[in-house]
Amino acid sequence: MDPGSPHRTESPTRAPWLIRAVGSFGLAAFTGAAVASDPWSRADVERQIAWSTFQTIDWLQTRYIATHPEQFNEINPLLGRHPGLGSVNWIFIPITLATPLVVDQLPSRWRPWLQWPGLVFEGTVVGRNAAIGIRLEF
Repeated sequence: MDPGSPHRTESPTRAPWLIRAVGSFGLAAFTGAAVASDPWSRADVERQIAWSTFQTIDWLQTRYIATHPEQFNEINPLLGRHPGLGSVNWIFIPITLATPLVVDQLPSRWRPWLQWPGLVFEGTVVGRNAAIGIRLEF
């Protein structure tokens, strides 16, 4: 199809691979539910709230990119340059919901090792997007 055509189709994604990966993490999280996880410290909870907040903002910013393809390109290789809203939702919703479940299954001493990189990455992405004018699309 002509790239300038007003009739766009969603770009192909690697969503099936991602869905299987997220499903595997979710299955692992629920399988371990019979074993009590370590209690969450106040710092664990605060980091997870911040990370989940940034993930949600990133999702809403990516929805904005999807509805403004003439202005912005997505740089996440899983989504392609011009993802549709369906692709965006299929990637962000499971990841955002699965993240705290996966973190919960970690021993408390390991939680910061997953949370801090995720928090820094998402915070950087959200800040960059905001700096170039990407808004939130509900």
